Amino acid sequence: MEATTQLVDNCLLEKDLEPNSVIVLSIDSYLAEPPDAADPNVILEALAKIKTVEARPMWQAKVRIWTDRLGQTEKSGKPKEGGN
Repeated sequence: MEATTQLVDNCLLEKDLEPNSVIVLSIDSYLAEPPDAADPNVILEALAKIKTVEARPMWQAKVRIWTDRLGQTEKSGKPKEGGN
């Protein structure tokens, strides 16, 4: 998890991460179908704590989408459709 957050943090130093970037799509896939016994909230919490020097609106929007989607998953027991 630490390597993931460091990679994201380093990328955000250079530029905002677009929704179709490899990093965002990889995180999206992981959160949609986490490995057995993995808690997606742990990685999401770590990603949400990343502080950027400059505004990164696309990244911040994606973190909000993931947070909302995981919140819906916990309430209903199944993923929220159309969360991308």
